[in-house]
Amino acid sequence: MFDASTFLKCVAVSLVWGVTNPFINAAAKKAKKGDVIDKGKKILVPYAINQLGSILFYLLLSTNSLIVGPIVNAMTQSFTFLFGFLLFGERYDSWVKVVLGSLLVFVGVGVCTYADVDGGL
Repeated sequence: MFDASTFLKCVAVSLVWGVTNPFINAAAKKAKKGDVIDKGKKILVPYAINQLGSILFYLLLSTNSLIVGPIVNAMTQSFTFLFGFLLFGERYDSWVKVVLGSLLVFVGVGVCTYADVDGGL
């Protein structure tokens, strides 16, 4: 069953991924193409934390319904956009598209969750 505890675990995994993704992206952009060692040092910590999030995700999947997968992925997308903007000032071509796309993903996940919890539409 999908309860508040499961939802909080989904949020935790999504936050871990959503916060580390912009750090990995920024480190990859800043490193010179030939400077693999320097690139590796800057990416190593956020990548390791990101992988811990993956372990938590698999533990979450092993003890809950498969519906947590789309929920975590939808929240991760939103957290990545948010933290990329807040921490690194990333700009997007159209905020309307970002918000609308995120809302549509959440509506789709909501329909799937409703169908899973209540036994179908």
